[in-house]
Amino acid sequence: MANIQLLNKLRFLYSKEFGIGVAATVVGGSILTVLLFFFNEKVFPTPNLTGEWRIAVKTTKTTYPSFMNVIGYSEVELLQKGSELIGSGDITSEKNPNGDTLTFKPETRVKVDLTGYFEHNFISDSKVYINLVEYGVLTKPTNTLILTVKDKDHLTGNFFSTISNGRGTVTFDRKK
Repeated sequence: MANIQLLNKLRFLYSKEFGIGVAATVVGGSILTVLLFFFNEKVFPTPNLTGEWRIAVKTTKTTYPSFMNVIGYSEVELLQKGSELIGSGDITSEKNPNGDTLTFKPETRVKVDLTGYFEHNFISDSKVYINLVEYGVLTKPTNTLILTVKDKDHLTGNFFSTISNGRGTVTFDRKK
């Protein structure tokens, strides 16, 4: 009989400890969830890239010598939905290595469409990957842009293109 009473006391103590352990786990998990949510929203927020941007693309490697060191400028509007990016715009001008700038009239500008996504990184720099298609008169070249987010108004990186195997640098600056 004494053994049964002792066993019942041990079961009662064990069930209390079990309940306390469950409660501690639930409370600790809830606190951790709130802290992670706070850090994600306030300390490391995802920048909103929706808006008007000016793009500068400088060709540094190409199989077509006339494109070497030419800087092409575009103005685009981006729309961000979650991590997805879409946009469109125009190629507005280009600057030749000798410093001459050719500005295109609105009716002769080449249209561009952009699709891509935003990769939010917490430890390393966040990245933006964009596929840009130009709707030229003779061809529809594709450009792949790999950008690093410097801040909410500046992206920098590299591109490669189907136009004469072009490669080079690219910057996005938000229009104010």
